Amino acid sequence: MMNSKGQAYSTFKLLIAAIVAMAILTILFSIIGVIPSLGQTDPTDAITTSLKDASAGKLSSEVVSNPVQFARGTNINSRAVVSGGKVALTQEQVCLLLGDFSDGDCDEGKPNWEYTSLGQSITYDGGDKQAKIAVLCDKGIEGVKSAISLGGRIYDALGEDDYEDHIDDCCPIDEGICEGDSETCCVVVLLGN
Repeated sequence: MMNSKGQAYSTFKLLIAAIVAMAILTILFSIIGVIPSLGQTDPTDAITTSLKDASAGKLSSEVVSNPVQFARGTNINSRAVVSGGKVALTQEQVCLLLGDFSDGDCDEGKPNWEYTSLGQSITYDGGDKQAKIAVLCDKGIEGVKSAISLGGRIYDALGEDDYEDHIDDCCPIDEGICEGDSETCCVVVLLGN
């Protein structure tokens, strides 16, 4: 006759071994990149979420996302972030800026970062990189610049002395980006961690 305590003990040992094996596999898979780290999201989804928050009653308030993952060939563009009615904005009401990944002008970014369409599309072509997304919306581009002047992560990322010039140069109003003073305009800025 078997002892019932002995059977329960061996089952418990098997359960412990399975939990330890799962923990080891999770650690190994996350090291080799099979399982994405928690808290990392797609940049386009993070921008869409931040735009929803910033344009819906939080005008003049900076909204910063959790870290997002940029992989080789990642492209973010204003059309994608507003497509399908995800956000009550048009692509002309959104201006994308390299922020911390800019070389200080709109011609090019730091290595592996570039504007593929000024103010409307950014491409990253390096290895895996984490960044945050900051969004600030207000009425017209002048309202956005006024809100940024109060300080914050966007102010630091665009350069304290020339952030207005950077916005004017990189968000070309003459091409229809944020041209109306009465409509909502949103600036999306990439931030280093």
